Amino acid sequence: MPIPQLRDNPDYYSQKKDLVNTKDKFPDYKLIHSQILQDCIKRVKLAFDRWLKTDKKGTRLGKPRFNGIGRYRIINN
Repeated sequence: MPIPQLRDNPDYYSQKKDLVNTKDKFPDYKLIHSQILQDCIKRVKLAFDRWLKTDKKGTRLGKPRFNGIGRYRIINN
């Protein structure tokens, strides 16, 4: 079954709602607790919101960066 076409701008709630389908398509995701997956989605949203927002002087803040493999200890187990 192919992955469906993404919406133009998927928002936080649609991605969170789609986690059930993601777990069905990718069985490895069933091993990760749902709260951790929801937190990852929230962190990505906050990082991109911070990147697109400007500060008081009108300059953009830094682009989102990868946090590394040791960020969530539960995933490494």
